[in-house]
Amino acid sequence: MDWSPRNEVKAVMQNSIEKEFVQDSLAMLIEKRDRWLVAQIRQLSIAVLDQGSFTCTACGEVSGAYIITRNQETLRLSAPETYAYLQFLLSDTEQI
Repeated sequence: MDWSPRNEVKAVMQNSIEKEFVQDSLAMLIEKRDRWLVAQIRQLSIAVLDQGSFTCTACGEVSGAYIITRNQETLRLSAPETYAYLQFLLSDTEQI
């Protein structure tokens, strides 16, 4: 294809459309991951209740930081940190 202003505009528009599609797809993927993470934290929070660990899931969904109380200690963690910590608590008790 020969260079012309018209071809250049077409190429720029196509590139812009492709970038927008990728950005939209990424945003949808991140949103889906976040919903999955919140659901996992809720399930794990229930699973560790018998260990005396209490997770304020409402705190995480509203403020972005989950509050976990265990053995009279309180932790304030992000969603990924909360997920990892609760998984650790469950795996730790399974090995005992």
